Amino acid sequence: MSQVSLIDHTKANKYHRAILSALVDHGQNHVAQSLGWQDDKVSRVKGGDRSLAIHEFCQLINACGLKIVPQAYQCFDPVKAQAMMTLYKAAMERLEDPVMLLWGEGE
Repeated sequence: MSQVSLIDHTKANKYHRAILSALVDHGQNHVAQSLGWQDDKVSRVKGGDRSLAIHEFCQLINACGLKIVPQAYQCFDPVKAQAMMTLYKAAMERLEDPVMLLWGEGE
């Protein structure tokens, strides 16, 4: 297996684990109801031969340059985030006293 394939396989395994963990966190019954499935269908998908389908789907996600993250996560453009950090650091370096953070105070 090439280094790239190994990395892709590792990422797919990570995504697979994330999906299985999310199923535990959210509850299989809730997930089934959200999808309009019978309760036992989630169990069949996550176990046995259909578990391979989840893993293959994870490989597809990775090959498309996507990744699986919790919904609560937010994405930031690294260039914009670096620019904001640079501006923040420059502003904080100019502060001599915390009172300077207050609007109209300490003038």
